[in-house]
Amino acid sequence: MIECKRWLPPLKVGIAVVERFLHVLRDKSKANLGIIAATTTFTMDAMKSAQEFSYLLKLADFDHIRKMAENYGSWHQKAGTDIWIPNDATL
Repeated sequence: MIECKRWLPPLKVGIAVVERFLHVLRDKSKANLGIIAATTTFTMDAMKSAQEFSYLLKLADFDHIRKMAENYGSWHQKAGTDIWIPNDATL
């Protein structure tokens, strides 16, 4: 299960988002793993909580997502948008 947050800096994803998502993971969906992906970063409290539940929850901030994307070839920004897409359409 993945939750995405498209926030602009300096906003950071906080503990409230993490706690709500953990509730959904454990109590509602009974999922084995969840990821919160964000275009910004996470607060220290959010990271601490995620670390406590590292078997269930992973956090991916902008830098982490960028590094993962670099492993999948080269990318370009779609003209007139904030969207980045891979150069190789076979991905």
